[in-house]
Amino acid sequence: MHGVFALFGDSLVTLRLPSVLAAATACGLTALAGARLSECSVGVGAGLALAITPAVQEYAQEGRP
Repeated sequence: MHGVFALFGDSLVTLRLPSVLAAATACGLTALAGARLSECSVGVGAGLALAITPAVQEYAQEGRP
């Protein structure tokens, strides 16, 4: 985070952006894995189910330096 803060400043958005990007990537990869293992609709459902899970939402919003 020191490098990220050095590049983009120390705002709240900069602090939370890595967590949001990681959660979005996890949801996308879950959807991709579900689509490859079954059908496209199963993959989309899996990605959406992960996105609405309260624990995932909590850590996606949390930022720690």
